[in-house]
Amino acid sequence: MELNHPVTLVVNNVDAWQKQGSVDTNKLTLFLDGVAMPELKPTFINNNTQIIYTLDYLPASSSDAALLQNTWRQLLKSGRDSVFSFSRKVIISLGYDGKQFPSAITARLIVVDPVWFKGFGVFTVLLLGFFFWLTIKSDVLREPGAQPHTPAGSSKVIRKPFSLSRFQMAAWFFVVLVSYLFIWIVTSDLSNLTPSVLGLIGISAATGLGSAAVDSGKLADQQRHLDGIAATLKQNEVERENLQTQIDLIKRNLEVTSPHANQTELQNALATKSGELAGKEQEIVHGREQIHVLNKAMKPAASNGFINDILSDDGGVSFHRFQIFSWSIALIVIFISKVCNDLSMPDFDGNLLALMGISSGTYLGFKLPTNQG
Repeated sequence: MELNHPVTLVVNNVDAWQKQGSVDTNKLTLFLDGVAMPELKPTFINNNTQIIYTLDYLPASSSDAALLQNTWRQLLKSGRDSVFSFSRKVIISLGYDGKQFPSAITARLIVVDPVWFKGFGVFTVLLLGFFFWLTIKSDVLREPGAQPHTPAGSSKVIRKPFSLSRFQMAAWFFVVLVSYLFIWIVTSDLSNLTPSVLGLIGISAATGLGSAAVDSGKLADQQRHLDGIAATLKQNEVERENLQTQIDLIKRNLEVTSPHANQTELQNALATKSGELAGKEQEIVHGREQIHVLNKAMKPAASNGFINDILSDDGGVSFHRFQIFSWSIALIVIFISKVCNDLSMPDFDGNLLALMGISSGTYLGFKLPTNQG
C-alpha cells in the first residue's frame, strides 16, 4: 500500500449490517496502526463486500487537510525498520463511531517509492555536481568585477574571491529546492512552501542585491574620484609647462638685459614663477600618488581560499561576516532536520526571520564604510 493509491478491504456481512437501518456505513473509519483516519471516505464495490479507501494525502475537504497531513506525517516518519528502509509495517483495521475493531491484518506501507527516490538521488547528485563544477570553472559564487592579474609564466591562475552573499543565496536555493522535491516525492504535495521559507529566500536575495549595489557604488565612486584627479593632474601638467616656458623666457631676458635696465623686476618675476613651479610640481607628485593609491584600491582582489574569502573583508576576518555565516548554517541544519523528520517545510518564528534580517543588515552596514574607506 502506498500514499495516494487505493487500498481494498474485504469485509463480511456488510449487507446484514446495513439492513439494521441505524447504521451509516459511510462512517466506517480506516485505522492504520491504531490511528484513525476519518478524513478518508469509503467506497463500496462487489455488493458491498469490498471497501476501497484511497490513501489521499490531501483530502477533498480543505478543512480536513491540516489534520490529515499531520496524521500521514506521523505514520510515514515512524516505525521504519531502518533509516534506509523505504517502507514500514502497519496494522490495518476498521472502526465505527470512533471505536476500532480488533484486527491482525498487516501490510507494508511504502514511505518512499524506491524508483522515484533513486531518481531523486541521482538528480540531486548531478545537480550539485554540476554546480560544484560551475563554481570551479566560472565566477558564479565569486565577487563581481574584473579578474585579478595572473603573472606571466605562472602555472596557477589567480581568481576573484568568493562572495558571502552569493554563497548564502546558493545555499538556500539548493536547500529549499531539494527539500521541496523530496516532500513532493513522498507526499505528492505541491504546496509545501511556507511563508517563512519565502522570507528566508527573500532575505538572502536582498542581501545579495544589497551587496552588489554597494560594490557597484564603490567602484563608481572610485572611478569618478580617479577621473577627477586625472583631470586635475593633466591641468597641472599643462600649467607646469606654461610656467616653465615663462621661466625660460625670463632667463633669456636677464641674459640680454643691460645691468642698468629692469633686472631687479625680472629677478623678482623669476623667483615668483620658480616658486609657483615648485608648488605645481608638488601638486603633480601628490596627484600621481593619489592615482597610484586608487589604482591599487581598484585592482581586483585575489582569492585566499573559500573560508578566508567569505569571512574576511579589507581588514581581515570580521565578526559581522562570521555572524551571518553562522546563523545561515544553523538555520540550514534545522531546516534539513525538520524536512527529514516531519516531511514539511519549517515555519520559522517571525523573530528568527527578524534576526536573520538584522544579521544581513549588519553585514551590509559594515560593508559600506569598508568600501568607502
